[in-house]
Amino acid sequence: MPWELGKCSFAAGQRHVNARNVIWIATANTGHQLVFDHQAERADPDTPMDRKEYIELINLLRPDVTECLGVSCLTEPG
Repeated sequence: MPWELGKCSFAAGQRHVNARNVIWIATANTGHQLVFDHQAERADPDTPMDRKEYIELINLLRPDVTECLGVSCLTEPG
């Protein structure tokens, strides 16, 4: 897996591409209803989330996403 090894090859036997400084974005519908519900319940849904609220949402999502996609797919932002 390129996000774990830091390298990938687009074709078998070809040169490896350095992928250590790449941001990988995994997508899934897992947890989408939880995100929509969370957004609807916010005091002011039209304003952007702050970091604290975003981390709270990630922590709510983590169990479902981990079960579906694996442990390394959802990390707390740095």
